[in-house]
Amino acid sequence: MKNPVSFLLLSVFGFISILIWLGTNPLTYDEPWYLSSVHLIRQYGLSSEFLRNLPGPAGPLYPVIHYLLEPITKLEPPAVRWINPLLTLITLYSLFWILRAQKTEHAGIKACSLLAIPMVWTSSGLALTEIPALCAYTIHLCFLFMALSYRSYHRILWALLSGLMLGLSILGRQPLLLVLFCFIIWGYSSKAARIVLITTSISALLIFLPVFFIWRGLVPPQTSTVARGFSFNHLWIGLSYSAILFIIICPRWLILKRSIWIPILLASVLLNFLLDGESILPMTRLSSPLFSPELRSFFGKVFIGVFRGVGLVFFLSCLSNAYHNRRNPIPLFFLTVLLSQILSMAAVAHQASSRYLLTAAPSFVLLASSYRRDKFILYRFTLGACLGALLLIAHLGFHPLKS
Repeated sequence: MKNPVSFLLLSVFGFISILIWLGTNPLTYDEPWYLSSVHLIRQYGLSSEFLRNLPGPAGPLYPVIHYLLEPITKLEPPAVRWINPLLTLITLYSLFWILRAQKTEHAGIKACSLLAIPMVWTSSGLALTEIPALCAYTIHLCFLFMALSYRSYHRILWALLSGLMLGLSILGRQPLLLVLFCFIIWGYSSKAARIVLITTSISALLIFLPVFFIWRGLVPPQTSTVARGFSFNHLWIGLSYSAILFIIICPRWLILKRSIWIPILLASVLLNFLLDGESILPMTRLSSPLFSPELRSFFGKVFIGVFRGVGLVFFLSCLSNAYHNRRNPIPLFFLTVLLSQILSMAAVAHQASSRYLLTAAPSFVLLASSYRRDKFILYRFTLGACLGALLLIAHLGFHPLKS
């Protein structure tokens, strides 16, 4: 990787590490819940009892990684929070390799667009479950492209390794299971692609199917209720978050003209006021102290109206992009992977979180990579990174940002 980009990535890694060191909050959110599963390995070993007693819906990848590193981290902050920044750095370098393999112009800068996704920062700075799965999935993509570039037995070897990493990523975040169904689209492109994708799928199945068999489902028995139900509202939230991320990374991907955007957004805001709909401010921890209760209600309704409007814009853009790329299997594959991860948000009926979209982060970056750089790209990337850094600072408990 070129020196300036490497310097940037290492600087970001160092910056997040310093924030973690200076943070005052103890383990919070899902951190203590999932870290408790490490103690289950000590109690049961890597056995079926360990798998059945996992406390959360995520799979065993996270506790196994933290178990292996427990002698160093002691499962206490700040050390336990330094694992995810390192895995994020590996993810960024993996994305760069994929873009370079596709001969993408300015591959290093476009790989860094991952840092413009605000929730990458919060998940990287906290000991949460998304980053290990994201790292394993991105490495899987590296091996997959490598398999497609080789011939004979080398192709099979890299495909087996690709399936191994995909299986591990599924054992980190089960929604990545849907990637196997998206392979069908790519498999139509050539016989070589079909051989690689079938080998990858079989290899992945051998990794995660035994775990699902022990669970008798897609999640541990104690959290089986998480896998029940469907929320259309959460599906819409996923579409809207995706639109905002493309506005930051590559607004040209949202191909609708201003003459269509503006009426959709205005109609959505007006409808939210007429129906006395939801009133929620974005990044509540940071934004709530800035407004009085009356203004919070007003701007909250405006935001929700715009938020839902951009979700519709994103959905229409997906249809248009799918049509334009109907003969180009690679972008069509990444688009279907992105939509599959959005769909998986709707399957978690009890709550919605922007972090659930992290499994689709490589798709955002790789779909945007085919567009030329524009003169505002650095400003947008800086804005997204600054929002992510501010959210991480707030989560880590820096006193100046507390309300």
